[in-house]
Amino acid sequence: MKPVAIIFGNNEYDINRVYAKEQMKRLGDLTDLIPTIINKDNAAANVDLLEKVEVIFATWGFPVLPEELIEKMTNLRAIFYAASSVKYFAEPYLKRGVSVIPGAYANGEFVARYTMSQIFLSGKNYFRHVAGLDVTPPAHGSHHLTVGVIGAGNIGRLMIRMLLAEGHDVLVYDPYLHEDLGARQVTLEELFEGSDIVTNHAPNTPETRGMLNRHLFELMKPGATFINTGRGASVDESDMCEVFIQRTDLTALLDVTYPEPMAKNSPMRLLKNIIVTPHIAGALGTEVTHMADFCIDQYEEYQKTGKCSAMITLEELPRLS
Repeated sequence: MKPVAIIFGNNEYDINRVYAKEQMKRLGDLTDLIPTIINKDNAAANVDLLEKVEVIFATWGFPVLPEELIEKMTNLRAIFYAASSVKYFAEPYLKRGVSVIPGAYANGEFVARYTMSQIFLSGKNYFRHVAGLDVTPPAHGSHHLTVGVIGAGNIGRLMIRMLLAEGHDVLVYDPYLHEDLGARQVTLEELFEGSDIVTNHAPNTPETRGMLNRHLFELMKPGATFINTGRGASVDESDMCEVFIQRTDLTALLDVTYPEPMAKNSPMRLLKNIIVTPHIAGALGTEVTHMADFCIDQYEEYQKTGKCSAMITLEELPRLS
């Protein structure tokens, strides 16, 4: 007997583009897939299905259900979430012993590639040329940069591996890192002071909110670049703007802001040396099916062994992005 599976999601458009035809065929071959999609509006009317389900597949828009409905899912063993952050829904399931497997690693591959592209172009002063900014000091070039990586989670670790493979000197700051990844562990002050390029991949937690402040930005090397494809809340944007008004030699490339989208009166809209993109580093377009494939691969591993490499724990949850 195949395990009984169902898809959770409030947004049918996202479900259809993430779990496209090929991915749905794989699910149909591997599971007894219930055709009903559970959302926040129909969950209470489908208790009979919730009682049967053993595996949930989902993506952006996971419905946050009341405790009484979660308790009905007595056969549920695992949730495979083809998107990134599970923090907003995972806790009650993890507390009940349900395995939660996010597609964050698959999404992170695209974030890392995007960030690596920005690092390469920053080394050539590409963004300053395009913005019509002064290019003094001259371009460092894209060879043997010193890159500071903030956060050694999934994406941070990917970044470190990719940067080291290309011969860059890598500094890393992460207070929870207790293993040797090949990068030099430093304080935040040392990282900002010593890096040609700083790239932020810290999660959004109470400890990280606003931690990247005026003092740190003032320490940046002449002509340095700050990249944020992590979380906007970790940056004190007011402090950053004040420094970047004075330090026109610095460049910031922000794919995330806080709030998002950024406020209409944000001074970041007026500064040429702060370039903002609308959260496009992660999977989009045809890339999103890769997250579904990743989750289905994880499911096959889970079925064989009872665990899989992307599984998270309740203890890890507060530190996730």
